Amino acid sequence: MSESRPLFDDLVTVTRSLYSVGRKSQQDVLRAELELSRLDDRLIDIERQRSGAQAALSEWVGNDAGRPVARKLPKWDQLPLLESLERTLVDHPVLRAADARVEALGAGVDVAKQRSKPAWALNLGYSYREGMLPSGEPRSDFISLGVSVDLPFFSRKSVDSTLSAALQERSAAELSRDQILRALQSQLAAEHARWQELTRRLALYDKRILRQAADNAEASMLAYQSDRGDFAEVMRAYIDDLNTRIDHIRLQVERTQSYAVLANLGGLPR
Repeated sequence: MSESRPLFDDLVTVTRSLYSVGRKSQQDVLRAELELSRLDDRLIDIERQRSGAQAALSEWVGNDAGRPVARKLPKWDQLPLLESLERTLVDHPVLRAADARVEALGAGVDVAKQRSKPAWALNLGYSYREGMLPSGEPRSDFISLGVSVDLPFFSRKSVDSTLSAALQERSAAELSRDQILRALQSQLAAEHARWQELTRRLALYDKRILRQAADNAEASMLAYQSDRGDFAEVMRAYIDDLNTRIDHIRLQVERTQSYAVLANLGGLPR
């Protein structure tokens, strides 16, 4: 917006010049000066917003919030197909955390199933014995063989309820995981469509709207200088040209923000 100030400054100069030779009224001069003052006020407000955003950012990054900001936005003009981005959703941290929870609860189900089964054990031992028998013969070594069965400590009803609870927890985790995936897919599709729409609008601005707004402002000024137009029309044209360029910048910022959202969802390069 600061780049537009010289244009409004020139407008004040033109109206003053025409007023000095009696071709225009003092009201035109006052209106031009008023719009220049309003532009200065908007610049002050923009600086206030920038300072506020920088202060809010410092809460997260500390003194790095004061680092110089790039004067140009990144060249993020290309986007993969939606199907390609959807395939990368499986690596999203939220979904991977949900998968890990399902896996952990699945291990709990396996443990609950094992508790209902008896544990069998086969023991084979060899023992060496020193000393002599009363008859004077050496004591014989011996080998032992044992079989043991550990019956479940809990009743069948208790084991079944534990297994049922574990199965329900795993099922709930699986449903939650599916809901997270659907939510991510929906967000990805919506943001992909938004990026495409913003791209089409920017193309329209670059191809026609910016040039048309500038040409309209220039034509209004020429008509005013040749006494074929009024000053109100000139001001409307200049303000419209300024707002058009502001809208163009806003669309660029929104599309960059949209790309950043897609990058977080689909693992795009930055």
